[in-house]
Amino acid sequence: MNTLNQNKSIQSLDITKSKSRQAALKGIEIKYWINLDGTDFLYKIDNSYQYGFGELFYSYICNKLGVNCVNVYPAYDKKEDTKGVIVESFVLDKKLNISLRDFFKDNLEHRYLDDDWFYAYDDFVEQLAKKQKKEGFILEKGFLDNIKKMIFLDFLLGNEDRHLNNIEVYIEKNMFGRTRVSLAPLFDNGMSLGLRNCSRKSRFNYDELSYTSLPRFAFYKQEEKMRYADPVEEIAYSQAKQLKNDAVLQQLYDNIKNINLRQELEYVSKVSGYNISESQLEYITKFLEYRLYLMEHILEKDYSQLSEDGEQKGCNKFSDDEYFEYYGVSRE
Repeated sequence: MNTLNQNKSIQSLDITKSKSRQAALKGIEIKYWINLDGTDFLYKIDNSYQYGFGELFYSYICNKLGVNCVNVYPAYDKKEDTKGVIVESFVLDKKLNISLRDFFKDNLEHRYLDDDWFYAYDDFVEQLAKKQKKEGFILEKGFLDNIKKMIFLDFLLGNEDRHLNNIEVYIEKNMFGRTRVSLAPLFDNGMSLGLRNCSRKSRFNYDELSYTSLPRFAFYKQEEKMRYADPVEEIAYSQAKQLKNDAVLQQLYDNIKNINLRQELEYVSKVSGYNISESQLEYITKFLEYRLYLMEHILEKDYSQLSEDGEQKGCNKFSDDEYFEYYGVSRE
């Protein structure tokens, strides 16, 4: 393990003398691969939206919560006069990693492969089960729990870029020669925290909090009848409905509520050298607190309705154990 992993530092690193630079062309940021102390990192140069801070804070919070996410560190290059973040590669020698888009490409309807498409958890599970029955692979223990944690965090932290190219799985052979599929660490988390809406503004309209940074993955389907005119409230309702019957998400949610978000934002901003402005910190704090408030409000106000909906619609039908029983597919 390299020293960066051991220290989990968020202090800015000088990568001016890094080796093995190779351009990476995909994505909206300028980025390229570098090598530090024998470990590959993707250096993502900051743009005006400061997505690097979103990438760094998302990773920092996941680390505090024990959620599997890529390691991210602030960095700068004195020679090129650039700054941003370096993201540790999660490619492993003995495991093939591919995007969910490629994993599902022969199984999904064309609409699901559109980068602008919205993904529902139940739809994902059904497609996964069909593919598993056809190909006979096994899933790592906790695979669906990790997917649900991703969906839950993406909503609370405002990640709006979780399309199928931004989720990857590992594929390997186990000791018995069977194909095993596991979820790779969460990555490409920069388009979060409402940064796209607040970075270029000096004064903020908090009414925008209701309509910004909608996630790509959620616990409800687009074709379902909406209860709320506000799409963020509708997604919060589906999150609360799932949370009520899911012990894994309940623990994650309790842990999140115990975090002082403003204090952590200030800490990461200062120590990393990003020095996010006071107005931006205020906006991001309100952005995060609003989503937590919605969850709490719905859980308290609509508790009986959540129970009724859970029974009528089969809420949380697809826990890990019930998934394997329901579809009759193999597991570890």
